[in-house]
Amino acid sequence: MSTITVERLPYAAMDPGSQLSDALYYLKQQHEFLEADLLELQMLARGIGAAGSRDSLRTDLNQLKVRAERFLKFFQQYQQDEQETLFPIVDLYTGDKMGPTAVMKQEYNMAVHNLRLFFQAFKEDSHTLDPLCAKRSVSHVLQSCFILLEHMRKEKEWVFPLAEQMLTDIEQFYS
Repeated sequence: MSTITVERLPYAAMDPGSQLSDALYYLKQQHEFLEADLLELQMLARGIGAAGSRDSLRTDLNQLKVRAERFLKFFQQYQQDEQETLFPIVDLYTGDKMGPTAVMKQEYNMAVHNLRLFFQAFKEDSHTLDPLCAKRSVSHVLQSCFILLEHMRKEKEWVFPLAEQMLTDIEQFYS
């Protein structure tokens, strides 16, 4: 995935509406892929330990770790793109100290922290394969999924519509 920043957008110097439009289109596309990947990660995490054997637990945990690492890399890039393009523009309307983007940044930090706790627990507990420890470490992934699904709902229901309204306002201003 390539990073889109205000400087890289083709019309950034000419029209603030086109820079927001390009960023919004890109982020909405990535949002769909990210949400689908997140739901798959959540389903995988919920199924950990269902089979019962140590071999299946080891396989399931390794698969979850690989998927969680891939998801985290994708999500961090998405979040960086969002914070460089969409959030600064939304913050002009709502303020950056107490507005929704400030809360969403905190959610992002909590979700990443929980995923890192899972990676740490996986590293520490992977040799023992105690089912209780496995469930405890997987709970960090599930917590991240819960936080991020809420985070993404806010984007869909609040941030993206606000950005679209801002586009309308910009178009009216420049016409």
